Amino acid sequence: MKITKKVTLRRFYKLNFIVFLLGVFLWQAVPAAGQDQAGGSLIIGAPETEAFPAIRFRMEAYDAQGNFLSNLKAVDLDILEDGKRVAADEITTMPNGLQITVALNTHPSFNTPVNGTTQYGELQAALADWVSAQPAPTLDDFSLATPTGLHLIRSTEPEQWKKAILEYQPDLLTSQPTLTSLADALDLATDPLGRTQMKRAIVFITPPLPPALLGSLPDYTSRAKQIGVKVFVWMVAPSATAEVAAPLQDLAVQTGGRFNVLIPSAMRPEIEPQLVHLRNIYEVQYTSVVKNSGSHRLAVQLKDSAPELISNERNLPLTVLPPNPIFLSPPVSLQFQIGPTPPSQTSLTLTPDEVNLKILIEFPDQHQRELKATRLFVNGKLVAENLQAPFDSFVWKVAEISQSGQQMLRVEALDTLNISGTSLEIPVDVVVENLEANTAAVNLSNNGWMAVAAVVVAGGALATVLITGGRKNKLNWRRRQAERSRSKDPTTQPVPGVGAVELPRKKGEKPGQPRSADKNTKSIPNNNSIPAPARLVGLMDNEQPVPGGAIALFEDEITFGSDPALATQVLASSTVDGLHARIFSKQEGEYYLADQNSVAGTWINYAPVNGHGAHLEDGDLVHIGRVMFRFERAATGQPRRPIQIIPISQEKSN
Repeated sequence: MKITKKVTLRRFYKLNFIVFLLGVFLWQAVPAAGQDQAGGSLIIGAPETEAFPAIRFRMEAYDAQGNFLSNLKAVDLDILEDGKRVAADEITTMPNGLQITVALNTHPSFNTPVNGTTQYGELQAALADWVSAQPAPTLDDFSLATPTGLHLIRSTEPEQWKKAILEYQPDLLTSQPTLTSLADALDLATDPLGRTQMKRAIVFITPPLPPALLGSLPDYTSRAKQIGVKVFVWMVAPSATAEVAAPLQDLAVQTGGRFNVLIPSAMRPEIEPQLVHLRNIYEVQYTSVVKNSGSHRLAVQLKDSAPELISNERNLPLTVLPPNPIFLSPPVSLQFQIGPTPPSQTSLTLTPDEVNLKILIEFPDQHQRELKATRLFVNGKLVAENLQAPFDSFVWKVAEISQSGQQMLRVEALDTLNISGTSLEIPVDVVVENLEANTAAVNLSNNGWMAVAAVVVAGGALATVLITGGRKNKLNWRRRQAERSRSKDPTTQPVPGVGAVELPRKKGEKPGQPRSADKNTKSIPNNNSIPAPARLVGLMDNEQPVPGGAIALFEDEITFGSDPALATQVLASSTVDGLHARIFSKQEGEYYLADQNSVAGTWINYAPVNGHGAHLEDGDLVHIGRVMFRFERAATGQPRRPIQIIPISQEKSN
């Protein structure tokens, strides 16, 4: 019996020793198992597209043990945009702060003596030492959950953390393990974060749990994963022989935390090394190569990783439209003259020999981008190109123009994504004076000039008369042709408004010719003692006032045009349509300018005006075709006085 008893005791001690070694192994190995992800992980956040083509996103990078991969550089990454590799431009490490909740689940075993104190005292000291090492101020916030409720909620002051930890003194002899503190910590983790990229962590300090509580842990694990909070489990065991509960270990592993076994001989765990990888995050920037609108795919791959490490895939919604170049105040017509031609020169010289053009480049998708080139085309032929800034101006060399006619202008813009956009073609009427005469003069030889000179001297007076008469006849013939075409074109005929009566043309009166005042009518002049509420001041090219060129705005509506049958204010310019624009007042002192489907357009401060009208402010520059005005309000607010035209016969009868 004695021998049997000794053998049994030996087997018992041997078994205990094996279990002890197994416990130590688990205590050291379990933290690594908590992040065994076959090489690590990359996690990217939602991309920011406001600065397209520059794209930014946040990224987390961990090794197989869950440690943060620090010191990554842009060359270490490949951006996968719709599966195509794009180089990263920049990667920056940014502190993002950590929301930490310590959840205490006390037990009578915590009262076990250890190193002159108790197991609970050792845990308090370990937490207090960790808190004392935190910087102040800090980006973290700290909460303390206990079986009796939340003892501290989201404090950002390390001194408050330490005070809360040391002041909480539970009744260890009567306490029983529960999951109350873990449930409160998870509830707190569902509240909005102080910062978008802030991470959440729960440190769950607990004794081994009874089977009844272990059965509930899978639900807690599922909720923690859904919230995105990492749970670090510290199981306080009475000895190394304590059984490791699989549900507790799963709670740590599946949420991305770590599982630790604390025994009396090792009650001071290293806290910060387990949390430091949660305090930082990467911000990555790259230049997108997307050229079309739609939903695209974004992912990141870590170069030279074994096995291959690729992040989760994110949706990249983008709206990409070509740039839209627009002419600013394009010329409606241009007039050139033949300059002096030296005898040795065999080609014509136009004056001026170049025209300056300005454009505006818009991005309809609201994503401003750099430009690579802008190009000017005339009649479909490339005549000027900008390959560097400034991209918004051109010099149009007109030396190749040899005769009067219409030139079609178009501009093209190319951005850094190699997406090009083009403007509408703008017609420009070009008039070259004395072209035929000067062409003949250039083709003559020097000897011919001597002969012609003698003839010209002899018949100078006759030649002058013939040339002058021929020019007038030619101009009159062109005017008659233009008037005849306009009178037959239905799109240019005035359409009377409701209740309007079209006045009959007098005998011999030409279409579109300004009418003289009727002998039976007279105009009542304005009383200069009563100023108009506002006026248009005519300006020259240097923006200086034209003497006597002010138009008083007495009426609620004034129309402008070149045809007196259609407009109340006639502007004698080839760039002004018959009915070109109107100024109207919606309320006292407020004026609006509207275009009337003109060819040359109507502008306020070089911005085009549509038919709905745009509000006029004091000092605005107004262009009606190429005729320029400045809108000015009167210094006084006296009422407007209308202009009337009444028949003389009616005045006499009254």
